[in-house]
Amino acid sequence: MKLHMAINIVAYAGVENFDNILYLSRILHKLEKKVLIVDHSETKALYFSVPQPQGVSCETAIITYRKVDFTSMVITPEIADSYDDILISYGFLEPEKDFDLCNRLIWVTDLYCYHYERKPAFSCTDVIHINQRFLLIKDVVETKFTPEMLIDHLEIKFLSENISISHLDEKDHLNGLVCHQNKEIQFRNISKLRSRYLIDEAGRLHPEINMKQRKAAYRKAWKGV
Repeated sequence: MKLHMAINIVAYAGVENFDNILYLSRILHKLEKKVLIVDHSETKALYFSVPQPQGVSCETAIITYRKVDFTSMVITPEIADSYDDILISYGFLEPEKDFDLCNRLIWVTDLYCYHYERKPAFSCTDVIHINQRFLLIKDVVETKFTPEMLIDHLEIKFLSENISISHLDEKDHLNGLVCHQNKEIQFRNISKLRSRYLIDEAGRLHPEINMKQRKAAYRKAWKGV
């Protein structure tokens, strides 16, 4: 039987990006997509942000939180066949075998030297099968080291239209901490720039869905309905 792989299997590598992954999963769910989020990162930030059912381990099972699935297992083509969108957090670790299934890479970094100087665990040849490669620079503030300098510094090169810059906003940091500690995905204090990024990202994943539909899905996720 021929498998029909998920439309988007997204590899998030580099700096922790758990809050955006959680927010995006809710928006995609409101767009009637079946979503799986996977945590293979060293921080396990997604794992600690999702309520874990007693007696069930996400290391060996897929659990469901508010109609979005979550696991720490290495996913197989058979598992990928069951979803529209799969969002995988790798952090700085060596990618698991399911990295071979990914069709989209988002390298996440910020302006801290100890992050942008850190080489990815995968080489340029490891990502040759991924045509869609994106860069997200988080928490940007005005310093002598600019995002443009960082872009030139990186080993992996990205098209200018595939680069997103997210400016530091204390509201986003606090909201992410609340989501993490309370294990609740809430949108109420997200900045306008962050909300715009999330709506645009949903559109990059599903260009067939228009802006009006994406904004409506965002509002539903915001309300928690």
